[in-house]
Amino acid sequence: MKQFPAIVAAIVITIVIGLGMAAIGANAFLDTASVAIAASPADVNVSTAANTSSTSSANDAAQAQIKQQQDVIAQYQAREKQYQDREKQYQTELKDAAQKVNDANSTAQQYQDQVQQYQNIFTQLQQRGVIRVGADGRISVPSR
Repeated sequence: MKQFPAIVAAIVITIVIGLGMAAIGANAFLDTASVAIAASPADVNVSTAANTSSTSSANDAAQAQIKQQQDVIAQYQAREKQYQDREKQYQTELKDAAQKVNDANSTAQQYQDQVQQYQNIFTQLQQRGVIRVGADGRISVPSR
C-alpha cells in the first residue's frame, strides 16, 4: 500500500509545477513594463543609428531573458514528464498488485472449496458408520 501515497505525491507535485508554470506565463503575459521582443522591419528602416544601437541592446537583453525563461520552462516540462512517467510506472505496479491479490483470492477460494469437500466426505463417512469420532476427538474405524 506504499504505492498510494507515492501516487498522491506525484499528482500533487505535478499540480504544483503546473500552477507555477501558469503563474510564470501569466506574469510574462501581463507584465506591461517588459521590453518589446523585436522591432518590426518598418521600424528598423525609420530608426536612426542611435535608436538602432539602443534598440539592439534592448533586444539583446530581451532575447537573453526570453532564452532564460524558455530554459526554465524546458526544465519544468522535463520534470513534469519524469513525474508522469513515474506515475505511469506506479499505475502499472498498482494494477500488477491488484492482479496478484485477485489471484490469491481465487486460490484461497479453491482451497476453501476443497476443505468443504473434505468436510462433506468426513460427514458422510460418519453418517454411514465407516468412522466414529469420540468425545475426546479421536477418530476410530469400527471393525465389521
